[in-house]
This record gives sequence, structure tokens and C-alpha cells, in this order.
Amino acid sequence: MVDKERIIWLDYTKGLLIIFVVLGHVMPEDDIVHSWLYSWHMPAFFILNGILLSYTQYAKKPVGGQYFKE
Repeated sequence: MVDKERIIWLDYTKGLLIIFVVLGHVMPEDDIVHSWLYSWHMPAFFILNGILLSYTQYAKKPVGGQYFKE
């Protein structure tokens, strides 16, 4: 198995967004912070993961019959 170098800022960003998702589910709904948090935390999480998914699918496409070497 080949060890891939992790992109630290992406890991931290995803971790922070996961914390915001959990906070959004445990906060009382009548709080102004809950409304603010709900306005952006899930879209940001899905956008980030969609970008990463499209990048990994692009990086795995064969070029000239061979895959990119990582």
C-alpha cells in the first residue's frame, strides 16, 4: 500500500465542519446562532467534499493507458 501525503488544512477544515454539523443538531432551534450556523455549515461541508470527490476522480483517469503515479 502506498502512503499518500495528507493535506492538513483540508483535514482541519473537514473536522471543523463536522463539529459545526454536530453543534447545529444539538443547539436549541430558537437561538440566533442556530439559524446562522444552519445557513452555511451543511452547504460548505457538501461543497468541500464534492470538490474533493471530483478531484480524486479526475486524478484517477488513465492518461495514455496508464494511471497517474502518486
